[in-house]
Amino acid sequence: MIASAELIRELSNLGIHLELSGGQLILDGPEKLVTDTVIARIRANKPEIIAHLQKTSKWTLGDWRAWFNTRAAIAHGCGFEGTDAELCAFEDCIDRWLSCHPPTTTTTTDGICIQCRCQVDTADPSIIRIADIAKEGRFLHAGCAARWHNLRRWEARRALIQLLLAIKETKPVNTKRKDLANG
Repeated sequence: MIASAELIRELSNLGIHLELSGGQLILDGPEKLVTDTVIARIRANKPEIIAHLQKTSKWTLGDWRAWFNTRAAIAHGCGFEGTDAELCAFEDCIDRWLSCHPPTTTTTTDGICIQCRCQVDTADPSIIRIADIAKEGRFLHAGCAARWHNLRRWEARRALIQLLLAIKETKPVNTKRKDLANG
């Protein structure tokens, strides 16, 4: 059985989005991609997918749209125009996404840098400890921190761009939205 996070990521890369709405798992994506095989894969992993989404995805597409629009209005009120206001809003969305999605490296062991995977001396004052409630001993070398931070921001950009593209899609003829409550 495939890990729920991998399946969600795979489907998201195809333009198929899964979200929870009122406790129900909702699939939204291009009709030609939402095949019976895709639905069967989701149903086979449904409990794990729901558990994963409950832990990681508290916000719906509508929540992100409202956040983006509010942040763009604030930027506009501060003197930014058009695209500049939208860029400010998008950067705020990235920051919000990062706070909602803590790092999830599962292969890290105590005393290993989560970026370069080399041993760290935890007594070294330049070592950065990553706050994570679920795991102990998550560290970064000071020299690895900038790259790790940039990669995390790119991860957020990719996720948000996919969400924003889903929000901007206005052709209901080409989409299939299915409530997966049955099965």
